[in-house]
Amino acid sequence: MVNAFTICKNSKDNISYAIQTSLPIGSFNRISRTGINKAKPDNESGKLSFTVAVDFSSLLVDDTYLTNPQNYFINIPNYNIEVSKKKMPQYTHEIRITTSAKYISPTKLSIQLMNIIPNWIDQYSDDSCTHINSEGMMEKTYGLKQLVDGIYSAFNYNNDVLSEINLNINL
Repeated sequence: MVNAFTICKNSKDNISYAIQTSLPIGSFNRISRTGINKAKPDNESGKLSFTVAVDFSSLLVDDTYLTNPQNYFINIPNYNIEVSKKKMPQYTHEIRITTSAKYISPTKLSIQLMNIIPNWIDQYSDDSCTHINSEGMMEKTYGLKQLVDGIYSAFNYNNDVLSEINLNINL
């Protein structure tokens, strides 16, 4: 298994995205690439769900990271996402946004792709280098965590946010 973590200066504005009108649950009218109105949940399921196509090609992040919903922060807790890789002419991924809220209120939904240092950095880092012959120690690197943390803080210009998607949901 190969582990990778890329540290670079990213701009939150460097991705393009657009709300898609295919396969919604509930109903809405798309008024722009980033906005919908007349949003109503489905009568039977009580859910509102729609898809946003996103172009993450400018980010130096692998698909495993991009498709993990735990790497995203959503400013409204009753909205959930699923991310999948898609081959479309202008977009690389689809984000399926779903809410089970009984009443949809006008909101500005923000979905942020966070820049999180992966757990494997801790797993493969050794802080003491005192028991080199112990089991598993040959798989570790002395000071790896401190090195990665230092580089990460030098390039972390966007408060841990790689990209941000802002959507307007109106009644």
